[in-house]
Parts: sequence; structure tokens; C-alpha cells
Amino acid sequence: MDTITESPLEKPKLILFDVYETLLDMSMVESKMNDLLHSRRAYRIWIEILMQYCLLESSSTQFHDFATVSRTALTTTGDIVGHSVTDQMNEDVMLLMKHAPLHEAVELGLSNLNDLGYRLAALTNASVNIITERMEATGLVSYFEFVISAEQIKKYKPSKEAYEAVSKKARLQPSEILVVTSRGWDLCGAVNAGMKTAFIEHDGRNRYPLAPEPVLKSKNMIDLAQQLGTLFPANA
Repeated sequence: MDTITESPLEKPKLILFDVYETLLDMSMVESKMNDLLHSRRAYRIWIEILMQYCLLESSSTQFHDFATVSRTALTTTGDIVGHSVTDQMNEDVMLLMKHAPLHEAVELGLSNLNDLGYRLAALTNASVNIITERMEATGLVSYFEFVISAEQIKKYKPSKEAYEAVSKKARLQPSEILVVTSRGWDLCGAVNAGMKTAFIEHDGRNRYPLAPEPVLKSKNMIDLAQQLGTLFPANA
């Protein structure tokens, strides 16, 4: 299989971050969900179903909020692994998502990118209220120019409309935006919208093999900032 590579990176005018799994560590949610459903595969199954349901929502004229889609995906996951999901289980998972901690190196990495003079923003499928609350609690909100939720657009990532909303908000061309994510489908969606991509290799997460190679690959946010600082020195 031939490897497709994105065109060379020019200095981005905006760096756009995915939130869950990229900035926020979901390992506690993963552990809790696997325990609740008595399956070591439950979380991975839930993620795959959640993504499938988000794609279905974005491909149709209906739109349900993220909490509803997430709960429905968890119920389906329970059916697959043979364990019924109660309302309390759903609430436990959603509560943990509201309190997911930062990945190590995120805060320093964002600080370093801020020192390099980059505009920073975030795009998430989750509710803007949940994300804003979490960012305020972690102190991340001070780094971001804006945060956009797919619920505001009524199209979930990786639909092209979600990324285009960011371009419009930032008043930039898609090619001037670098999307940073640890999710393979997010890379694919961003490239489809004409943006550049950087992959954060958290916990061996896989990229979509048929998508173009990201222009940058980093082990964490500090590494990403160092790479961008080397490519585009602040005082150059």
C-alpha cells in the first residue's frame, strides 16, 4: 500500500486541538467502563460505536446531543458484551468524563506553544458546557482563543462542516490551521477539510492507515511544541 503524505507544513496561523484523549486522559473512564461491564474490551467497543453513531448523526437530518449519543452507545456496548447498562452506570461514566484529568505534559506544552505566539483553539464532539467547565477547572481555558462544540454546528467530527466552522470562526483558510489529535478519524476528517495534521501518539493509539501521513508526529504536547519551535523559531 502506498503511503500518502500531506504537503509540507508552513507555519500554522492557528493550532486546533481535539479534547478527549488528546488533552484529557480517558484512562480512568476506560477502567471504570471495563469494570462496570465486566469486559476488558468495553471501552474500545464503546469508542467505536460512539464514532459510528456520530457519523450516522452527521449523515442524516436528525441530531441528538452528545450525552444522548454517548449513553446510547454505552447501552449498545452492554448488549454486545452481555451486560445490561443501568441509568446509574451511564451517570457514573458521564461524571468521570466531566472530571477527566489532563495528560501529562499538556499544560507545559500549551504554555510553550503560547510562548511561541500561536493562536490556540479546540474542537470537540462533546457538549460545550462540559468542555468549558473542565477547561476552567484545569486552567486550560486561559490558553484557548475559543472552543467549538459539534453540538453548536449540529455536525459531529469528522464531518467536513465541523472543521469548516473553525475556519470561519478564526477567519482563516483551512490550510492555515494545524489540527492536533490522538484520534485517527480526526486526522482523516481534518485532512478532508483541507487542514494540516499532527498526531499525538498517546498509549499506542492507531492512525487510519488509508489517511495521509500527518505532517508531525509527537509523543506528547511538549515534544510537539519543541518540534514547532525548531521548525519556526519565535524570533526568526
